[in-house]
This record gives sequence, structure tokens and C-alpha cells, in this order.
Amino acid sequence: MKTRTLWFRSWNDAVSYAANAGLKQRPEKRAVWVDLASREEWSLIVPTECPTDGAEARVIA
Repeated sequence: MKTRTLWFRSWNDAVSYAANAGLKQRPEKRAVWVDLASREEWSLIVPTECPTDGAEARVIA
């Protein structure tokens, strides 16, 4: 099964997406670099067929 990573700015956005998509997964907190600065974001690894419509997420294939 192919997967992709979805990135969320808040834990609440990630948990809401997982619940609405029927995923039994808790988001992981990860440090990311954006414009030469580090910040923490939340990620979920999901199947490629999971929709992102209406999700506050950035997609990394």
C-alpha cells in the first residue's frame, strides 16, 4: 500500500482529520525547517487514497 505524509500546524487539526478519515492513528510531533527557522508541526502517514479536501494539511508524497 502506498502512503503519503500529511502535515498539520496543530494537534487538533491532525486529530480531527484522523477521526473524520476513520484512521486509528495519533499524530506525531516533528520539528521542521521553514524559511531557515525551526518549528514543530504534526504529521500523519496515510494511504494515498485518503482525501485531503477541506483538510488544513500540507501533503508530501
